[in-house]
Formats: sequence, structure tokens, C-alpha cells
Amino acid sequence: EWRVTFFPPLNDQRRMWILKMLRTEKVTSVFDVGCGEGQLLECLVRPAPWLPPRTEDTLGSDTFVYLHLRTVHGADISTEDLATSVELTTPAPPNPDPLFRELRWEDLTVQIWKGGLEVPNTALEGIECIAAMEVIEHLPATILPSFAPVLLGRYHPRLLLFTTPSYTFNERFRPEGSTAPWGTPDPTQRTDRLFRHPDHKFEWTPEECASYCTAAAEAWGYDVQLDGVGRALERDPWGRDERCGFATQVVLFRRREGQEHARRRRDAWEAWARDNCAAGPPHELLATQRFEAHKSAGKPAPLEQVEAELVRLIEEWGAMSVCVREFWREESVATLCGGRIEVLLEAIERHELLALHRADGEDISDWEVSWLG
Repeated sequence: EWRVTFFPPLNDQRRMWILKMLRTEKVTSVFDVGCGEGQLLECLVRPAPWLPPRTEDTLGSDTFVYLHLRTVHGADISTEDLATSVELTTPAPPNPDPLFRELRWEDLTVQIWKGGLEVPNTALEGIECIAAMEVIEHLPATILPSFAPVLLGRYHPRLLLFTTPSYTFNERFRPEGSTAPWGTPDPTQRTDRLFRHPDHKFEWTPEECASYCTAAAEAWGYDVQLDGVGRALERDPWGRDERCGFATQVVLFRRREGQEHARRRRDAWEAWARDNCAAGPPHELLATQRFEAHKSAGKPAPLEQVEAELVRLIEEWGAMSVCVREFWREESVATLCGGRIEVLLEAIERHELLALHRADGEDISDWEVSWLG
């Protein structure tokens, strides 16, 4: 049996790439266009374990960077899919068991919209980042021309991230020379290509994707980076792995800054909108969800109180050493620190009977704390 598999699964790799870019860029507001059933939204509403540090070097270069989102929007045209998105982004009631309680240190507002991307939504203007995961290839010929003008021209986010299948990789899904049925014929009949999904209106080669993205970037005042994710676990016996490349193409648009670029974008949008802007129904707001930060967020107690709680816990546990993670998962510690992990570190280092062992190459959560009492 011919197998082509991915680990992590390909859909997870796409989502992981988007989340990595959001973390790296320290994004605080996101619009998930074509959000579907909320696979990405579900990740975006998860709280970070602590507040962002006051200075860049507080936690060390090897500590995992968390998302600190304050605003999230999702939009789609499927009522059924949006119902799932609303459900996944609805705040859960507090868990009575403190071991399984997720504390939130920052307010978050989530809005779910029903509507097509071709119709501008004023609520989305000024959004910092737009993500379109496996969306563009589903757009019919009447909608595709609006993708770049609306998302880059009207909303002009600092970043646009999108993923799309690589047609070149499709060869890898079949043994070389196979005539066995596979895929779906191009439903538009513009090509004789076989696609991965019956709703795909096209699947680009890397060259075609680069051509579209380069033109869009130049038209709307952006720089663009193209890459890919998804390599088959199995080695191809015909040596096609290098030629087929990645299964998914990933694209990052970065806005060019400055008044001149902003003016050109505005002029280009106004010119395009006069002749092309869709007159469809406005987006319908289906839900507004508000996640509230813990009342102690950003309000740490005096260090003496934090130290006393650490000593009480380590004596109660009867441990000679623990890791930072074990202290932080205690609600009493996290709230006394006001959600600031650096307050915990300062309290540990200040106490004469506690020793913090900072380790290069380790995440802060794994740093060891010794009890000298």
C-alpha cells in the first residue's frame, strides 16, 4: 500500500507555522479570515501562563515565547462552521479544581463574524495581523481578485500570513507512473490538473505562488517571504523528494512602513474600490466573547509575602529541590506574583535559603530551585 504521511500531521504543521510567526512577531491582534470550525481560533484564545516580561532579557533567550493577544476576530461564510467557532471561543466556567484551573493575566476580546472577505468590514481596520490558513485556494474567480486588495489595501495589517497547497507536491501522493485514480479534476476546467480537494479552485506551483505574491506585495506596499512546511516521513524510492518540495506553501507579507507607502496604499485602494468593491451584505456579528484577566494581574504582592509562600510550600512538600514550573502552577504563588514570572525569580534569588539555578539552553520553567534549609 502506498503511504505518504506527515508528523506532526500536515494541518498541525500549518497551524504551528502561523502560531510561531505570531509569537516571533509579538502580535497582539489577529483576524482569522476563513476561520472555518475554529482550529486556529481555539489556539488563539488560550491564555499565556504569565504576563510578558518588562524587559527582553528578563527570562533569557531560551525561554519559550508565548502569545499575548488582546483582540481576535474570526470570519467565515459557513453558518455551520461558525457555530463551532463560537462554541470553541466561548469562555468556559471556572474549574473548581485549582490543579486544572487556567489563570488568565490579560483581557481578551473575541468577535466572530459571518461574511465574505470580498466585503470590507470597518471593525477589522487597524488589525495587526491577518491569517488565512488554507483559504485562498477555495476562492472562486469572482472572489479571488479581492483577496489582496481588501486584506492588504483596505485593512493594511502589519502582517499577512497565509498557507496554500503546493501543486508540485501532488506527484508525491502516487507511485511514479501510476495510473490509479487519485485526486479531483480541476472543477473550473481551466487546467487538466488533479487537486487534493473537490472544493479547490486552483493549486499553485511554487513558481505560480511566488508570481502572485510578488505582484500583490508590489501593488500594496509589502515585502514578502515564501517558504514551506510538510515533508513526507517516507523516503521516495524514485528520488522525487527534492523535486516535489514541501506539501504546503507558507507566505508572510510584511508591510512597508512610512508615510509614502501608506499614501500609495490608500490611493491604490481608492482606485481599486471605485470599480471593484463588492456590494454584498455587510458582515454579521454572531458573537462577542470577553475573557477577563485575573483581578491580581499586574499587581504583585510585596516580595516578603511571595517568599513566605514559597518557603511554606517547599516545607509542606518536603522537597530539597523543585523546578520553577512547580512553584508557578500553584495558584497562590502566581497570584501573589501578579502573573509576573520575574517576580517569582526575584523572590527566589532574594531569599537566603532558596537558590535558583539558571541554565543556558533550558526553558525558564525547567530551572531548578534548591532548598538550603
